[in-house]
Amino acid sequence: MADHPHKIAAKMCYSPKLAARASGLTVDDCRAMRDKKSIRYTESQRRDPLIDASATRPWRTPSARQRAQDEEERRLAEFQAEIARNRAREERADATRRSLLLAARAARALGFAVRASKDRGGCISSYYCRRDDLTLRISDHDIPSTPQRDYVAQMHGRDCHDGYHGQQLIVDEPRRYEWLRRAVMLAAAGRM
Repeated sequence: MADHPHKIAAKMCYSPKLAARASGLTVDDCRAMRDKKSIRYTESQRRDPLIDASATRPWRTPSARQRAQDEEERRLAEFQAEIARNRAREERADATRRSLLLAARAARALGFAVRASKDRGGCISSYYCRRDDLTLRISDHDIPSTPQRDYVAQMHGRDCHDGYHGQQLIVDEPRRYEWLRRAVMLAAAGRM
């Protein structure tokens, strides 16, 4: 069964001349069909603003907007508090590092020969101070236990690595020069 001329024209309406030739209608009729089809399509795609408004109404109430604003302010306060904590942690670490340097200067002023020990990153992690037969370690941390250190300790008859065996001064918080000088003297005397 053959298709109706209007059906043929509707299928080919984007090219009115071809549609007119295939269906036997005039070019103006095919153009009118194309325009009507376009208008129907755009109207079918348009959403009713009342339906959109009813769908978003729960999020537009004053209490919902206030809740969203409060949540945003809470998140911002948490973020700023985290930034402040990180900044304070970095400042404390810098101050501790400066205290470590001051302790090495105090040891040098007391007649110790000071040698710096660096970590894998190239930063100074500890100072080893030597005077006569006394060695003093100044650091911001204890010597950590590793499998290699445990093995060496076992080879020397100990169960496991148990830290530095000489005098040491651990500077784990910011200190003044006077405190550090006195601590170096006490550690050198074996009273720390």
